[in-house]
Amino acid sequence: METEVLPNSTGEEAAESHSPPVPAEQPPACANCGTPLLGPHCYQCGQSRDSLVRHLPGILSDFFSTLLALDSRVWRTLGPLFAKPGFLSREYFAGRRARYVSPVRLFIFLSLAAVFLMRVAISVDGAQLQESRFDDAATVAEVERMRTEMLAQLDRTRQDAGNELAIGALDAVSDKLNSAADARIAELTGEPLPEGAAPVAQPEPKALLLGTCEAEDDCTPRVVADVDFEGWPAKEWLEEKSDSINANLKVAMENPDRFKDTFFRNIPTLLILLLPVFALLLWLFYLYRGWLYMEHVIVALHSHAFLFLGLVLLTLLSSLEEWLEGSLPLAASLAGWLFVALSVWIPLYLLLMQKRVYGQGWPVTIIKFSLFGLIYSYLLVVAVVFTVLASLASL
Repeated sequence: METEVLPNSTGEEAAESHSPPVPAEQPPACANCGTPLLGPHCYQCGQSRDSLVRHLPGILSDFFSTLLALDSRVWRTLGPLFAKPGFLSREYFAGRRARYVSPVRLFIFLSLAAVFLMRVAISVDGAQLQESRFDDAATVAEVERMRTEMLAQLDRTRQDAGNELAIGALDAVSDKLNSAADARIAELTGEPLPEGAAPVAQPEPKALLLGTCEAEDDCTPRVVADVDFEGWPAKEWLEEKSDSINANLKVAMENPDRFKDTFFRNIPTLLILLLPVFALLLWLFYLYRGWLYMEHVIVALHSHAFLFLGLVLLTLLSSLEEWLEGSLPLAASLAGWLFVALSVWIPLYLLLMQKRVYGQGWPVTIIKFSLFGLIYSYLLVVAVVFTVLASLASL
């Protein structure tokens, strides 16, 4: 029987089959801690692999990639924040966090936007109320001086506005101020108004008296009047602050812009202090549900972010209605109805959010929501009063 002899693998064939494996390329090391890099960031210290010291096209490419990614997260977040009560909080608790803007960033961005728009709106309303001050001017020169000051104030507000809607509203106020000034000048000189100009109806001046006055002709308004701090903790400090508040009230009445700027500077502090109080109330109301306090903080962040988004939209709708009232009454009416609908949606949204996040029955949810709203509204009023007093004390 013939035996088949298999050929031996010799020569190049054997060498190739027994050659050692080629070692894999070593990943670059982190310049900060020396750990091998497995991605764009070091998993040990968190430092980015890429430095700013590189070619400009690479930096611009990274910048626009980050910007587009952030833009997609913003739109992916704002829609559910407005239209899906409790959705973002439940997504966060389910671990799906990277696809949305973080609750802290959302809270900060929308709170700053709301405060800015309120400041612009109050500047516009204040300028409208100041039209009546032309009645106090006794000479044409005084009217022109007041006109120049008010228009300069509006110009400063216009530079900070940053959107066409607010700028359009400020332009309308400027026209009203000019009309009121022209009407007062015509009244002082006895000359008729220029052709096409109509006298502006001036509202009756209103006054708010705080505290007590001993003499009608020399009345200094007081906020903290007849308060005896004897026996109080920090008695001297309280007396010093109360004296500052009373002294600065007159300054605030003579220069309301100064008080307004101080008040709005204190608003972010107020919001930051109220947020943990809101979360603490939620923790107390759902004490036996086994939730961590930080989970209630996430709910509080999303709740306040929605409130600020609603405040931004309400301010814009109110300005839009006023801006379109004379030229497009139908569009102005639509803006007014949207304002009413949004005003109804805000409390309804918060109720639905509380129901969907905590998952209790409707009767219990409605009772807790009502009590929670009552307590928090009271705390909010107290906080605003203290913010006003703190603003007066720091003028």
